[in-house]
Amino acid sequence: IAGLILVALGIVPKVGAAFATLPAPVIGGGGLLLFGMIFASGAVILYRGTDLNQRNMVILAVAIGLGLGVELRPAALQALPQSLQSFFGSGLITGGFTALVLNAFLPTEDKNRPPGSTPRGRSSDSSPMPEEGLEPPTRGL
Repeated sequence: IAGLILVALGIVPKVGAAFATLPAPVIGGGGLLLFGMIFASGAVILYRGTDLNQRNMVILAVAIGLGLGVELRPAALQALPQSLQSFFGSGLITGGFTALVLNAFLPTEDKNRPPGSTPRGRSSDSSPMPEEGLEPPTRGL
């Protein structure tokens, strides 16, 4: 239904004129997140066991989008100094660095969890077996 509405709006010249006034960087930024989210959604389908919440999907989308953007449009780095152009000239470096920075600075979902702790009480060794010596809690009468 939404697709039909968008096709109908595409026929209306005033709607097209309104979208034509948007600056190219705004369209590019929207496309960057859009295609990165599409890729991240595909990754969720492939790896169902992975916990890709909204935060992790944004990190993945922006990192992949910037990495691919640098590979497809190297002229985007022309405004940077030559040393930074050399460093960020590889999409792998750009995407990896972006993912590291976003992972370090984007807030986590649980504000009460201390930094470095694992979510939902999981142990850091990701072992599916419970530790020995632990017994289920007993309920009082």
